[in-house]
Amino acid sequence: MSSFFYTNYIYQTYFLGAYHNYPEPVAIKLRRAIYYTNYSLDAKAALKYYKQALQLAEEHRMDPFSDEVLGIKISVAHLMEKVGKHAQAIEILEVVKRDCLKWVEENGEEALRAEEKLVDNGMGEEEKVEVLKQNELVRLSRGKRTRLLKKVVQFSAKLGEMYADPHVWNRDAAEERLVWAVEAGLKEKERREREGVKEGEENWLSDNELGASLESLAHDFEAKDMHFLATPLFLQALSLQGKTDCHTVVLMNNIAMSLSQQNPRSNHSGPGGISPSTGPPPDLRSAKETLLSNAMAWADRAISVAANITPPERTDECDTGCVVATHNLGEILEMKGQPQAARRRYEEAKILSKAIGFDDGAKQAAVGLKRLKNAGA
Repeated sequence: MSSFFYTNYIYQTYFLGAYHNYPEPVAIKLRRAIYYTNYSLDAKAALKYYKQALQLAEEHRMDPFSDEVLGIKISVAHLMEKVGKHAQAIEILEVVKRDCLKWVEENGEEALRAEEKLVDNGMGEEEKVEVLKQNELVRLSRGKRTRLLKKVVQFSAKLGEMYADPHVWNRDAAEERLVWAVEAGLKEKERREREGVKEGEENWLSDNELGASLESLAHDFEAKDMHFLATPLFLQALSLQGKTDCHTVVLMNNIAMSLSQQNPRSNHSGPGGISPSTGPPPDLRSAKETLLSNAMAWADRAISVAANITPPERTDECDTGCVVATHNLGEILEMKGQPQAARRRYEEAKILSKAIGFDDGAKQAAVGLKRLKNAGA
């Protein structure tokens, strides 16, 4: 379930290849659209066939909220993103998200509130059949609500990534969409805990599964240098930890590094960073100092937590977590312009790494020490 929030999930798991789920006329158009999307890129031709497929799907009365029809629309967004038309891709996905959410809020919520009728012996056969039919429709609507709510959460997470793309760069919108996705996922989990799962509803996520999903998405954002989106996800994943264990140390380290790697800037300056010739203005220097101070606090907490976990709960994650946190402190001190303090942390990380046989840790510490030496520190 760690792919729940994975932003590329919506492009990889929809309908592509499952043409047997479509009426043949729709499938024919889709094959051509996919050919011009994935094999011989021609956006104009692909878009024409996607539009024809959607028109035929409507004529064949396919459910507009089925995975199959949604898959066509998502593929159009994917095409637009692929050819660099980011604004159009966002517009399409925003519309699909809005329409799905509207169904969830109107039809889905009504199905949740609906009370299933009981069949009793005093009913005639036709009345019994009608009651059973209505109950089944309610259950199907509840299942559809779960499915669409999952899609809306995924769409919102993907939109967060798209707004943070350098070609778009709207930090406020990126954070808003991502926060909404996380809060919606948590809200649904809490509703089920409070009210219980109703008949017909599909599975949601446990705390561990939701935490793993958030952590996976955070790492995805880190790989794309979107650390400001990763930090709140690591924090939320930490809050879902049912107990303090060695993975808590890992999450604290992740928070420390995502904070230290952030580059504070205004929403209008773009993701390219600060001009080296002018340097950051005073307010941004102060913001960076605050981020680094917070990062140090989290790394120190990671070391403290690891030190207080004993066997059998203590695992290798605690030992390597101590090394990583110590190395992180070295990097943060280096960023803060304190080379001597950074050197002491790197040397400590190197010693700890050798003591537990953590070769990668020793190598990284050596790299840090060499970097300081080359800089004349």
